Amino acid sequence: MNTFNPKVFDPKEAILHRMRYYASRSSFPMAPNLATIQFLRARTHPMHQMHYVKCEDTMGQPCFYICFLNQNEDGSWSVQTTLGGYESERVQSSALQGLPWIDLRGGQRSRPGGQGQGALHEFYAGGEIIDNGLGIVRVRLIEPSGHVLEDTVQDGLVLFWEDQYIGLPLTAELYNQANELVSSQPVLSVPPPESLSPERFQGTFRPLR
Repeated sequence: MNTFNPKVFDPKEAILHRMRYYASRSSFPMAPNLATIQFLRARTHPMHQMHYVKCEDTMGQPCFYICFLNQNEDGSWSVQTTLGGYESERVQSSALQGLPWIDLRGGQRSRPGGQGQGALHEFYAGGEIIDNGLGIVRVRLIEPSGHVLEDTVQDGLVLFWEDQYIGLPLTAELYNQANELVSSQPVLSVPPPESLSPERFQGTFRPLR
């Protein structure tokens, strides 16, 4: 059995397996204290899920994980990527004081295609909406070329997943129930050149795999 990503049919159990792996490695950054893990919220799409998990690390510092999962053909779930950070690192831009904002994590994964194929791309990003009581219901991500990704807010979370290349950086636009643009902000900065190599995940985040 793959101890890093074993075959399981419960998404939460797949995440717990990953957390146990992290906790077993004493040198791992932000290693979780397993007794403090809380599954707070989830955002689901067909074949994809994102779970927002809070816990303390082994030094007692509050931290969070955003876990992206894919469903396999046999119905089992695999953790694709885990992103996270410390609660103390979540800082709102001064330009957005009093306005809704999004704490978005994610980026672009690229890998070589098969014979006769070009590179295969997968973009996924998600995070929490802090709407400051202004009722944000929809978020759009706009890439430099003008291509738009959109998701509705579910339980305070949004999830974006595309099997194509999505250029960075992006602009996030937050809309209310009246379809009014309430705020916008830049998200997912351009990655450094070394992150463009195959199997590297791009974006602004604390990568945990």
